[in-house]
Amino acid sequence: MKRIKEKLGSINPDELCILCSGKNTIEELEAIKQFAEGYGTDKIGFYGYNFPNDDVEVASYDDVSNAKTILAIGDILRDNPLIGRRVIIFKENGGTLISVDTVEKSNTLLNATESVKVDSISDFISDMGDIKGKLDGDAVILINKMENKDDFNSLKELAVETGAKLLPAYKQANIKGAMGILSSLDAEEIKEFLSDSQALITVNADPLDFLSKGDVKGKFIVNISNFDNDFTKLSDVVLPGKPWTEKCGSFINAEGLKQEFISSVFSDDENLSEIEIFEKLA
Repeated sequence: MKRIKEKLGSINPDELCILCSGKNTIEELEAIKQFAEGYGTDKIGFYGYNFPNDDVEVASYDDVSNAKTILAIGDILRDNPLIGRRVIIFKENGGTLISVDTVEKSNTLLNATESVKVDSISDFISDMGDIKGKLDGDAVILINKMENKDDFNSLKELAVETGAKLLPAYKQANIKGAMGILSSLDAEEIKEFLSDSQALITVNADPLDFLSKGDVKGKFIVNISNFDNDFTKLSDVVLPGKPWTEKCGSFINAEGLKQEFISSVFSDDENLSEIEIFEKLA
């Protein structure tokens, strides 16, 4: 902690970038935002997988189960098991599942009524042929993969035009909650933040999922994470924090429902929670 504080004291506030994720709880995100404001940096956000900050009205999980047609963009069954379970119920009810992806095989493609392999999600959204005619008030569009934020706006317009309901199937549990607190950033926006930053603090985020090693090279990296991966090896300081099982907190699901959880495992180790880490850094 002393090494981190010394580094933060040696740089200008606008030379610090903080990257959170949809794995952080509401309470953690609020504490990290408070730290950033106190330190004086506005370079804070999370990677939103090209979902913009948006308060669009979304379909419910029951809408998914009871739909007649689902257009699934991306691998819903693998990346969002909660919504994926509703898709299975929908299939058991005789619904038509149209799966679109850029890969040859995925869990959703393998379970689809109609599988569509495309080279570009953006190009498909611009011209989806006769699939558009299958969307109506009894249809739900599930979104898990996009190439840019404009794709989401195009899908919103498609939903309005056809009467279909829309539901993002986020890859991380609290992306919806994070959107209410921080900016949802795409890879280019994060690169811009990093271009003139001297230090990077990541909180349960792995930038190598969407950036190259060159994008973070030369930064003083503080990595708050429970995982050992390639990004860990690039980090100057690694703080393990506490896993979900040892914490209490809350998150907001894709429907917009706030859900609370309590710790299920009690440990006598000296690991600090994410909130405690930022309290000590303040």
